[in-house]
This record gives sequence, structure tokens and C-alpha cells, in this order.
Amino acid sequence: MVKKSKFIILLSKKMGLTQAVTEGIVNKILDVIIETLVKEGRIELRDFGVFEVRRRVPRKVVNSFGKIGVIELPEKFVAKFVPSKYMMKRIKWQNS
Repeated sequence: MVKKSKFIILLSKKMGLTQAVTEGIVNKILDVIIETLVKEGRIELRDFGVFEVRRRVPRKVVNSFGKIGVIELPEKFVAKFVPSKYMMKRIKWQNS
């Protein structure tokens, strides 16, 4: 697993930038992705994938661990990522 800090190190080496500058760029990119999801609900990055906000309807679930038999879960919004065909092809190729 690569954490954000390791990703910044890898990217800074690849781009020939300092880690501080690279961290600023990465943080701004992530901020723009989040802001776009909040305003538009969807962002498509060609050859990478699609981030989308989806609504989960309220539902009832069975609680098998506690004394309460059925729990009502409220409506909520979740972020979903769907990778592009290009990304999936590259991942499959790298892992074969």
C-alpha cells in the first residue's frame, strides 16, 4: 500500500520538484476533485476514471449482534470511483 506521503515522494522524484511543492500540488488537485464533487456531483478524468456522488436510500437492516432486531439507516451520500477501461487494462497487464 502506498500512502499519500509516499506518493508525494514518488511524484516529486519523477517530476524533479521538491516534496513541499509536490505536496502543495497534490493537495490542490484533491481539493479541486472534492469541490467538483460537491458542486457537480461527478468528475471524469479521461484514461483514469470517474468519481461520482451517489445517494443511498434510507433502508432497514437486521442487527444480528445486538438486542435491537432491525435498525433504520438514514439516507446518505457516498463517493464512488469507477476506473477507466484504460486503467483496468494497465492493471491487468501489470499483474499478469
